[in-house]
Amino acid sequence: MVSETVTATTGPCPHSGLRTSLDCSTNRAVLSWTTGIGILYYNATAEAFGSIDKQTCSTNASSCNISSLQCGESYKVSVSGQGLYCTSPAQDWQRVNTAPCPPTQLMVNSSCKSNNISVSWQASQGSVSYMAVAENEQGRRWSCNTSSTSCQISGLLCGQQYNVYVVGIDDKCTGAKSDTKKIRTAPCVPQNIQNHLDCLSGVLNITWQSTGYFLNFRASVVNSKGQMSVCTTPTHYCVVQNMQCGQTYNVTVVAQDEACNSSQSPTEQVSTAPCAPSSFLSNVNCGTGVVSVTWNNSVAGVMYTVSAADAKGARHNCSSTNSGCNLSTLACGTQYNVTITPSRNECVGKGSQTKMVKTVPCVPQLSDVEIDCLTNSAWVMYNESAGAKEYVVVATDTRGAVQTFDCNSTSDGMCSLPPLTCSQNLTITLKAKDQQCTSAPSNSVKTETAPCPPNDVKELVNCNNGTVTITWSAVSGALTYTATLEDVYGDSTTCCTTSNTSCDVTHLPCGEIYIVHVMAEGRTCNSSESEQLMFRTVPCVPENLKASLSCSNNVASMSWSSIKEGQLFSVKAVGTDGHVDECRVPDKQCELTNLHCGQYYTATVSAEDMTCKSKPSENVTIKTVPCTPANVSSVVDCQANSLIVSWSKSSGADSYIATLHDSNNQGTTCQATTEGSCNVTGLGCGQIYHVSVVSSDGYCNSPPTPVVDTPSVPCNAINIRAYMDCENRTAVVSWWPSDGAFSYIAMASTKSGHNVTCETNMTYCDLTELLCGQSYSVSVKAIGKTCSSIAKMTGQLVTEPCIPIHITTQYSVTIG
Repeated sequence: MVSETVTATTGPCPHSGLRTSLDCSTNRAVLSWTTGIGILYYNATAEAFGSIDKQTCSTNASSCNISSLQCGESYKVSVSGQGLYCTSPAQDWQRVNTAPCPPTQLMVNSSCKSNNISVSWQASQGSVSYMAVAENEQGRRWSCNTSSTSCQISGLLCGQQYNVYVVGIDDKCTGAKSDTKKIRTAPCVPQNIQNHLDCLSGVLNITWQSTGYFLNFRASVVNSKGQMSVCTTPTHYCVVQNMQCGQTYNVTVVAQDEACNSSQSPTEQVSTAPCAPSSFLSNVNCGTGVVSVTWNNSVAGVMYTVSAADAKGARHNCSSTNSGCNLSTLACGTQYNVTITPSRNECVGKGSQTKMVKTVPCVPQLSDVEIDCLTNSAWVMYNESAGAKEYVVVATDTRGAVQTFDCNSTSDGMCSLPPLTCSQNLTITLKAKDQQCTSAPSNSVKTETAPCPPNDVKELVNCNNGTVTITWSAVSGALTYTATLEDVYGDSTTCCTTSNTSCDVTHLPCGEIYIVHVMAEGRTCNSSESEQLMFRTVPCVPENLKASLSCSNNVASMSWSSIKEGQLFSVKAVGTDGHVDECRVPDKQCELTNLHCGQYYTATVSAEDMTCKSKPSENVTIKTVPCTPANVSSVVDCQANSLIVSWSKSSGADSYIATLHDSNNQGTTCQATTEGSCNVTGLGCGQIYHVSVVSSDGYCNSPPTPVVDTPSVPCNAINIRAYMDCENRTAVVSWWPSDGAFSYIAMASTKSGHNVTCETNMTYCDLTELLCGQSYSVSVKAIGKTCSSIAKMTGQLVTEPCIPIHITTQYSVTIG
């Protein structure tokens, strides 16, 4: 029998004719193929060569699209079919390169000086070349192409805003745009600059035209000195104030935005009105009354007009293209306001500052001159003249010498003069004067001044008899002279009148201060007093001289009395040895500090001033402090335990005292009258005695002598002990130290006369070579600087027994 039928399906027929294309804008691959018989659906795959990215699409048709492909990658694209039971593998594959990736890190550099920009970026995957694009707001584009990562876009329009981006390009696609950056080119250069200048006010109006974007305009006005005026405005005009005169200005305009300035516009030149002279000089010819006005830095082609106007409005003018002109026919004593106005080509500038000019004062009229004999001054009476600010008096003497005086007062036609030159016949004239001119002299008046006061007044005091001679220099025109002496307290006045140039004044009291002045008498007037001269008469003799001597420092304090104050006093003391000591003071006491010791001095005091010295006062006697003893020495008597102090005799001394202090500062003294020594007994052991000596006269003690140090007998050693070393046949002797000892000697003696000693600076020592079987007496001798002491040990030192000798033996047979 036939079996049941089994239906078998063969594998699907393969598809063919794979075609691929890429949508560059979306990076989508479009696949199509010829279908195969028996294939139910198809799977399309795109696998990246350089990464693990894999994208697929499935369809039962003959095409499909693979999306989400990465930019700048190369993909292997293939298609496989799926039958009912079997798979139809891919027959072939194709490479698909996706569009380049957008460049990154876009940077745009623009310059305010040009409309070119530099664009740079980071290379992007898949790009073979690049294109940088700048697109303005109207959609117009400028670009540059390069295979590198930067390029320059040229020829951009001024004052425009641009969006700049970069795209990558390969052989088939243009990639997506990079990030966009906005830039703005520099503002456009302003054009058609126009200006209008108001000459008198110096105000300049500037206008211009401009295209493109701007934020502000800056108009610059620069003169030849480099001085600049700037105005900033958002409009197409500006006004510049205070344009300087006489300058040529270059006018330029620059447009500005937030970051850049445009280039400067074409330059326009503006010439301002001519300057008036910054200063001018007016010179009044005091003889002719013509006023010359001059100035510096006149400019060619400029006319300068000088105008002078008085208070009533009357005006006088002169003009010149040079640096000066003259104003004539001006009235004397009149004040004018002068200005200079410049002009050129109908452009009139500002006038100069006004300067006041005053013409020559009118000549005054002198009416009278009066002389004041007491002050030798003068009063001048006159009729005032127009334009005068002050007056000058001219006085001419008989020898032709001229003196001029400025009037101290100009009220009511009268001025006072300071004291005139004395003893003169004068001719007086008057001149009117202002700040710059002096008028011609007035009529003259003759007058005569008072005699001069005597000068070179001097005094000569005769220190022996007290007569004072007053002298002075002769004065021309003087008939007699009067010298007046007045004491400073006003108690007495003495005068002498003479036709000579000196006089003598006698019987003046001592120590008084007088003021002297001399006056000359002339024909009609007396002179003023001469300069005062102050002098002192012969000093008075001091009284009650006393002396007080200080024993501690041998200084004599001197005091005295005087009936007059304010003098200088001098004390002199002469000693028996011829020595002189002095002191000079303005007071009534002083000290003699350099007196010799042990002397008698005779002292006196005198008063003196700058010219004279009084006779000496009664003398006093001063006995000075005794001299300090010399050659002091001290010696210790070791046996008697006493100290003998000796010295040399000192001048002025009646007795002597020696003072001793031991190491514990316990003191004692010994005295002597005329002997040069004294003795102190009962000294303590182990002490250092500090000895000094003073001399005395019963009232004062001399300063002590330098201290002499003398050590006493050292103390006995105590607690003496001796120990026997029987084996070594030596003895160790020890003791306690004694004050004042420098070293020690330990001694051991037997009754038979054997002696052993040891010496040390310690408090123990070893006695050797001792005899055996003996008793020794032990003592310690303390040795000081000059003396020594001996102490004996209580008891005896017993040495070891002697070794038996002459040994004999007896043998007993019976006892063995």
